[in-house]
Amino acid sequence: YMATIGNTDARFGFRPIRMLDSSPWNGACIRCHMPASYGTATFIGDAVVPTGTATGSSNQLAVMEVNEAGTNDALLGAVLAYEPDASDPTLQYRKASTARYCLVSPGLNVMYIAQAEGIIAVADIANNVDIIVTHDGSTTTGLSGHEADQTTAGAAAQLQLMALHDHGDQPSFSDTFPIVEVRVNEQELGSDSAGT
Repeated sequence: YMATIGNTDARFGFRPIRMLDSSPWNGACIRCHMPASYGTATFIGDAVVPTGTATGSSNQLAVMEVNEAGTNDALLGAVLAYEPDASDPTLQYRKASTARYCLVSPGLNVMYIAQAEGIIAVADIANNVDIIVTHDGSTTTGLSGHEADQTTAGAAAQLQLMALHDHGDQPSFSDTFPIVEVRVNEQELGSDSAGT
């Protein structure tokens, strides 16, 4: 995304950058599974939710099943990568209706960057926003179409908007598609913030 920062629509989903206490993010992830019964293609950076079940067998450790998150869902975290697909080892995303293992960054105490869909106001900082999940990801890059919906800024929502991201290219509150720092607010692994 670095070539098109701030004023070009270049969604990439959610990408961990550090921990909430400013310590480095150490790459921690959990192995999850997306079942063939899920008929939507999924991408790197997609926010995901547990389905309430697991996959495995007597000779294989069971892992949590996940699907792409929807607006208003409590979030588990974001997809970092997919394990290789034997039928197409170069495939960066998961095709619809195919079983695929993925690595997920658990959202508890992790700071992410994401693109906002439009200009954000100074007063939006520290408020909560929902995610937009209706944009398709890229089958070329494998990157998600998820982004932060600044129009939903308020008290109860999925993410807490923490700051404009300092990407070294003079971020501004006038940017058309700003890169923002967010934390998961409505989450599977902890409690929510009341927002402001």
